[in-house]
Amino acid sequence: FSFVEVYTNCVIFNDGCFNPYTDKLTNAENVIYVEHGKPMVYGANQDKGIKLNGYTPEVVDLNKNGNSIDDLLIYNEKDSYLAGIISNTTLDERFPRPMGILLDIRKDSYDQRVNDQIAYEKETKGEGSLQDLMRGSNYWTV
Repeated sequence: FSFVEVYTNCVIFNDGCFNPYTDKLTNAENVIYVEHGKPMVYGANQDKGIKLNGYTPEVVDLNKNGNSIDDLLIYNEKDSYLAGIISNTTLDERFPRPMGILLDIRKDSYDQRVNDQIAYEKETKGEGSLQDLMRGSNYWTV
């Protein structure tokens, strides 16, 4: 499953509403491109970043208060909690809009997991029979 968000302009309704994120003059200050294993840094001069204070993200200026790139959050696209935290920053104007692969978890499909479970049960308990299943383990003969 993939979710792809496409920003396209509508000249009738909300003309220019995505300009802060799509315009080459402003997007460096308003967009952060997340990459697995790399610090969350952004800005025209790569002088801003995001760090976590507990589970709360914070924007920091790398030119102030002794902040450095070593203080920034290293993004992990395999961490679903982190993906949730970062995706929720889209609702807060203080943060840049995250772009890129926020979560990359690969799992077998539901059908594959069910088939694996059935195969495991057959291997450990044997083929079984419908009569035994219907009768259950508590029965008596009259």
